[in-house]
Amino acid sequence: MAHSYIRLYFHLTFHTKTATPIQKEDLSDVYAYMSGVFHRYNITPLSIGGVGDHVHAILQFKESVIDFATVIRDVKTASNHWLKKRGIQYHKFQWRRGYGLFTISHDRLGTAIDYVRNQAEHHRSKTARDEYLAFLRAMNIEFYDKYVFSDD
Repeated sequence: MAHSYIRLYFHLTFHTKTATPIQKEDLSDVYAYMSGVFHRYNITPLSIGGVGDHVHAILQFKESVIDFATVIRDVKTASNHWLKKRGIQYHKFQWRRGYGLFTISHDRLGTAIDYVRNQAEHHRSKTARDEYLAFLRAMNIEFYDKYVFSDD
């Protein structure tokens, strides 16, 4: 085979550390800012959404070697600094240390994008914590419940 072809899809989610949520009027701007950071790594965000206390992103990778931890660290650090410049309400804002990064098959991509787009509706009946635990269980990831939302 003379050429290599790569197309990988991932569902990324991470949460705020502080009790300060991102205000509803700032959500689309912070998602646009994050999109720019992803593009610097040649990652295409197909959908970014969430509610004030966490973010979901459906990402398309076209390269075989990606340092996921560096990309996610940079997205979180850059958006944290950007939010702090946005106003005094974000003076103490922080993202939690960890994140969830889950694979998506091509045939489930539409469902994943719809899931991210409908976060406000989804969270009328489920907390961010319960949602995240459901992802971990669905992916068969072993975890200690008491540490999932802890920065210890």
